[in-house]
Amino acid sequence: MSYNPECDENSREQREPGYEFGDPAAASTRGQNPAEAPPDPGSAAAPAEPRPVGDPFAQAASAADWVAAPAEPWPAGDPFAPAAGGRRVASERRGTVPLALLLVAVLLLTGGVLMHLWSLNLRWETLPEGGVRLFYEQGPETARPGGSPASTPPPAPERPPDDPPDTQADRSSDPMDASGSTQLDIVPVTKAPPQEGRALTVSQIVKKNLDSVVGVLSRYGDIGDVSSGSGIVMTEDGYVLTNNHVVQDADSISVVLNNGETYDVTQVRVDPRTDLAVLKIAAAGLTAAEFGDSDQVEVGDAAVVIGNPMGMELQSTVTDGIISAISRDIVVDDFRMTMLQTNCAINPGNSGGPLINEYGQVVGIISSKIMSDYFSTYMVEGLGFAIPINTVKPIVDELIVRGYVKGRPAIGISGETITKRQGRFRGWPEGVQVISIDQDCDAARQGLRVDDIITHVNGTSVLSVSDINLIKNDLQVGDTITATVYRPSEHQTIEISFALMDSGEMGN
Repeated sequence: MSYNPECDENSREQREPGYEFGDPAAASTRGQNPAEAPPDPGSAAAPAEPRPVGDPFAQAASAADWVAAPAEPWPAGDPFAPAAGGRRVASERRGTVPLALLLVAVLLLTGGVLMHLWSLNLRWETLPEGGVRLFYEQGPETARPGGSPASTPPPAPERPPDDPPDTQADRSSDPMDASGSTQLDIVPVTKAPPQEGRALTVSQIVKKNLDSVVGVLSRYGDIGDVSSGSGIVMTEDGYVLTNNHVVQDADSISVVLNNGETYDVTQVRVDPRTDLAVLKIAAAGLTAAEFGDSDQVEVGDAAVVIGNPMGMELQSTVTDGIISAISRDIVVDDFRMTMLQTNCAINPGNSGGPLINEYGQVVGIISSKIMSDYFSTYMVEGLGFAIPINTVKPIVDELIVRGYVKGRPAIGISGETITKRQGRFRGWPEGVQVISIDQDCDAARQGLRVDDIITHVNGTSVLSVSDINLIKNDLQVGDTITATVYRPSEHQTIEISFALMDSGEMGN
């Protein structure tokens, strides 16, 4: 074995004077402190000191060094002690036995811990950037054969923007008609934001939706009075969505596309209760809007409105803002609706146009009628409302496939208010006088007549048609209501109970 002086545990300064490498006379003193060097020949013999186990210099020592060491008694209770009276040699070799046992115990303990962790489905995987990641598997179905390290399954990727949207419609349990035709999902709603959730700029939103926003012109009478509103292309084959009040009682209706092309409306289906209307034009290849999930809208989200405020002279005007509120309960034509509120500028002519979210999806239908009904005596700014698209969708689908919304309760009458002043003059009570009645409704069959004055419904005083509708709209088709009626021709008050009818069959 070669000797490297730089590896010697004792530095050159610690060696005795006169020591030189390779000196045979000094071989027996290597590894010793100078103070422990053998005495001169003339001195008394000193006992030999045993070499430590593993001493690199011990090879040069004689074997007698290990035998000549003085014996010392074994400590009491030493498990390695021989029979009684035995002596031990002062050596470090006996220490190797407990060290081996300690190593075996550590290995067994480590193995037990690893097996326990494996039984708990703890797994590991090597990370690409280096290192190891520990995790628990969710169940035995994800464990890999042979106990190889497994990883948790990756999350489901979001739908790419060019994937077809989720087209599962809210189905009605009853058939569309007697022929057994099935309902169609006319207005698909995209549940996930497109483009991996990246918001668009206002200009990108406008480019995406501009060709889907149209003008709606309604003409009245022979003199040709025209009013205008906005609309949204729902399908490529010519279905257009707008507000009922934009086309109500019109003699003729036309739709003006963004490129200036004009089409006459061939079919109109309306739902006055929600102020919605579906128009059909004979066109193909139109740019249909993308409808988003209004339930995902949050206060503070960016919003954009595109429409034709104050007429077609300002066609395709763009305003932007935020969603101001998401749960405004507003009464529209005697029907309570939960509306989206926005601070985007909205004016007459914007009705029927889209409220668009930051992903370019239509999430609401603007209705300026709410503004005129609620705040006609006030000057307001930054306060607009839209019908959530999740409210619109089932209504529009049913209007297209059925022609009306089935299941809406109706009494089957029309009426006008008798004010307190009018009643005092004629000797009548306040209430709602019946002007017309559908002879097929249950109210007519139970004895309600024209000119009867309804003063109470289910015990609640009613002073207008709206009061009656608010009570009726909280009930279902087939429910029975009781009306307190004053009959002027007989000067008497009676009570009449009757069942509510389907509005699609009554028209009232």
